Amino acid sequence: MSEKGEPDAEHRDWWARLYDSDAPDTGRARRPDTLDDRYDSVTRTLAGPGRAAPGAAVSRPAAAAEPAGRDLGRDLGRDLGRDLEGGAVGRVPVVGLDAAVEAVPDTVLEEGRCGAATLRAASVRGAGARTAGVPRGDALLVVRFDAGESGLVLAAVASGAYRATREATRSVAAALGRGSARLADDVREGRAEALRAGLHRVSDRVFGRLRAQAAAQEAPPGAHTADLRCLLLPADPHCRTRVFFGHGAGGLFRLREGAWCDLDPPHTEEDAAPAGPRPLVEPAREGRDSPERGGPARADPFRFRLWTAEAGDALLLCTEGLARAVRGAADSGARLAAAWRKPGGEVPGAAAYLTALVDGTAGQEGDRTAVTVWEE
Repeated sequence: MSEKGEPDAEHRDWWARLYDSDAPDTGRARRPDTLDDRYDSVTRTLAGPGRAAPGAAVSRPAAAAEPAGRDLGRDLGRDLGRDLEGGAVGRVPVVGLDAAVEAVPDTVLEEGRCGAATLRAASVRGAGARTAGVPRGDALLVVRFDAGESGLVLAAVASGAYRATREATRSVAAALGRGSARLADDVREGRAEALRAGLHRVSDRVFGRLRAQAAAQEAPPGAHTADLRCLLLPADPHCRTRVFFGHGAGGLFRLREGAWCDLDPPHTEEDAAPAGPRPLVEPAREGRDSPERGGPARADPFRFRLWTAEAGDALLLCTEGLARAVRGAADSGARLAAAWRKPGGEVPGAAAYLTALVDGTAGQEGDRTAVTVWEE
């Protein structure tokens, strides 16, 4: 073999005969060799004594399999190697011809720092979707706009049809990214009315886009929509202003002294239509994509909340699958509160956070998506 791993002149004929169907069999079996048989023979020969052939499983001594210290990959393997719901392993989702676009991972995990806060986020496919062999409908997106203390972090969660949820989270991130500098300034200055008006317009454009896509597909609007909830966090550690906005079902909770408090904004008349000063993004120009022309994007009201976080609090933004468990099942809420209350003063690691989300909501059929922010 050459240094590049290619057969040299001396061995080129031998490699060609390996794939030649007319070459005589050399094995001890009476049946003709298959191409797999020949490949296995070659890999065993190249591996040599004491070496495993490519692709072969290798066993390790128990002592070598347990590295010292905390290993995220090991912890995740231990916690998620089994079926997440503790039952039979579900079906792999079926996608269309454009699999690269439609493929949706079963589980997503995010973590990071944001100003004076630590963030963990996860989205898990529910038992119902796993059994049916359909993709996770929930979507999770965590992005940062701009570097330095002037930056802004967006955490967005959505539930519904999986194509619509991913479109909704990406669209809201794209819209906010175009006006992120002014948006970050409004958040730092606590300009509630400007934020309410601008974010309402952004939300309407996102859902207008979904309506336009549904119309192009000749599908009813309800078949291509999502419940979208978003959280804005400034990167400035001296700014503790937090902004929530969105449409539809889900949850917004605060964990303080081991107890959950429901912060979900109530429906009000002022949330029925956007009003107030300037939008955060430029309006669509004539001849360009203007999905909001199709009329009101959502029948349910826009939700908005701005508040000042306090050190020691943990904030939970979630989709309806988890919100239902926190609101309706006392044991689920208690388990999550115990797991996420910063035991020993430390924020749970990513693996522990994901494990708590799964184990704390065992028995829930739907997807569960959570973003938790610990204030310092």
